[in-house]
Amino acid sequence: MSASILIKRACTCILIIIVLVIGAFSRVDKLSRSNNHERILLWTSSYHMWKDHKIIGIGLANWKVAYEKEYILPEVKEHDLTMPHNVFMIFLSQTGIIGILDYFIF
Repeated sequence: MSASILIKRACTCILIIIVLVIGAFSRVDKLSRSNNHERILLWTSSYHMWKDHKIIGIGLANWKVAYEKEYILPEVKEHDLTMPHNVFMIFLSQTGIIGILDYFIF
C-alpha cells in the first residue's frame, strides 16, 4: 500500500473516533432520567405485591388493579400506570416464584 492510502485510512479512523467520542459525551447528561425516583417507587410497589403473593403472584392481568387499590405509594405522581416498567419486576409480581423461575429458564 502506498503512504497516501495509509494516511487517508488513518485520518478516517481518527475522524470516526472523534465523532464517536463527541457523541458519547453529548449523551452523558441523558444517562440520568428525571423519573428514576418514580421507577424506584414502582419497583417498591411491585416488590410488596410479590411479598404478599410469593408463589403464584397477583395474576397476569391484575397488576394495575392491585396497584391502584392497595399498593400505590403516596408520593407517586403517575397514578394510572398499567405496569412497573421493569420486565423482571412485572414477571415477579404477576407470576410469583413459579413464573420468574420459568422466565430465567426461558
